[in-house]
Amino acid sequence: MKGLFSNKADIAHEVFSSLGAVKLRSQFGGFGVWLDKTMFGVVSDGELYLRAHDELKSRFVTYGMKAFIYTKRGIPVRLSYYRVECNMWDDPTLLRHLAYASLQQSIELKSLKAAESDGLRTLPNINNMMERLLGKIGITSADQLISMGETEAFIRLKKLNANLHNRLLFDLAGAVRKCHEAALSYQVRMTLDEWLKNNTYRWQKK
Repeated sequence: MKGLFSNKADIAHEVFSSLGAVKLRSQFGGFGVWLDKTMFGVVSDGELYLRAHDELKSRFVTYGMKAFIYTKRGIPVRLSYYRVECNMWDDPTLLRHLAYASLQQSIELKSLKAAESDGLRTLPNINNMMERLLGKIGITSADQLISMGETEAFIRLKKLNANLHNRLLFDLAGAVRKCHEAALSYQVRMTLDEWLKNNTYRWQKK
């Protein structure tokens, strides 16, 4: 494996081959270890580091693995990658287990981050209360709200609770357009006002 001393490179190649088509890309002055679109390791100065957080990090520290220090603009930065120590190279089974654990955690963290980036709270005007209300009508992501549109979401919310203020429609319209409610154009406001006048019957009890 590129960047490692020959004896370590052979072992690393054997270990990573069992995980899949692992590739190296330039990163942090060395190489990042990637499987598909997930980076879970670093090769720097002839050493291999594996990514870890939380409980896995505690396990790595227990094994005596040291954090990777990357110097950025003269400032040392501690990263969440931990050095594979000398004794670990003598135990490929252990190394394979640690590499697999690092890869799985990295994949999970990436999935969580992707989910958070599409969360409702990434949109303007969406606070905790609004997020809970939208969840009750099955809207849990920004894409879902934008796809549904402010008027349909508003109708469903008013059917859920007819006492909700009409201003909610304007908050939703801003969220769908990714702007603050106050930044809605005059034309959009007039269109929404007209829509309210013509659609009140949709949520009023008969």
